[in-house]
Amino acid sequence: MAFLPAAQAQPETGPWEALFTGMSLSQGKNRPGISFSFRLTPQAGQVPLIPLASDAFTATDSTGKALPCLSINFSHYPNPAGTEDYTVDMYLSSDSLPDARATSVSLKGAIPVLAADKKQALPWQAITLGGDAVSIPLPERDREGKKKSITVKAQVHEGLIPVEGFTYWRLTIAGDEDILFHSLSLKDHVGKELPPDARHHSHFGNKSGHQWEMNWFHAIPKQEKTLLIRIFCLSGKKTMNIPMDQTIGLGGPISSPSNTPTP
Repeated sequence: MAFLPAAQAQPETGPWEALFTGMSLSQGKNRPGISFSFRLTPQAGQVPLIPLASDAFTATDSTGKALPCLSINFSHYPNPAGTEDYTVDMYLSSDSLPDARATSVSLKGAIPVLAADKKQALPWQAITLGGDAVSIPLPERDREGKKKSITVKAQVHEGLIPVEGFTYWRLTIAGDEDILFHSLSLKDHVGKELPPDARHHSHFGNKSGHQWEMNWFHAIPKQEKTLLIRIFCLSGKKTMNIPMDQTIGLGGPISSPSNTPTP
């Protein structure tokens, strides 16, 4: 996932509900701490990209002990059918453990994020399976005035259970830091669109300080040597808040999530 500079505009209230999905404690000598995971339900086409620094969010246990939140991360899972739906998981981590007498932890405040709401279709691009990476230009330019781009490379992937008549290919897709991959469409060598593959898996990872990289696995008919690929990205960035007001017990949440806008 890419890391972007904090935007200066005042965040709007985000249209997301944070549903608690899990908690884990780490009691190792080197890095004791507590982590929480949430499933965000995007609405109105907004997708949170990355969290921004915030002093308006606090985590405290039931004894009043503060649990400084060191990291907030998102994992993005695009809908394989290429619709506007986007699943986003949020992870909050602290390097402090709750007090031994604590029975719960309260998470309150607002988490400002950089979000995107526009789906952008790039031109169809021919790629050779097993060939060199190709570059797909974008209309936007970077800070230095150079055209941004997304690169795609297809390599055979041996790690998945083979399907008769098909070969699994790993499409490695990399792009500039402030462009978020949404989905893709594929066509065979005669221009027939290939259906979304339910067996795909995608993963975002940070490639460098200015780019992201992800892998998309797809079963392709063995006779195919070339493909046409169309990538859809998200743009239209703005800063918005994810409101948080939850109390989490050691056995799970003990209060309902609140999506009340924060001042």
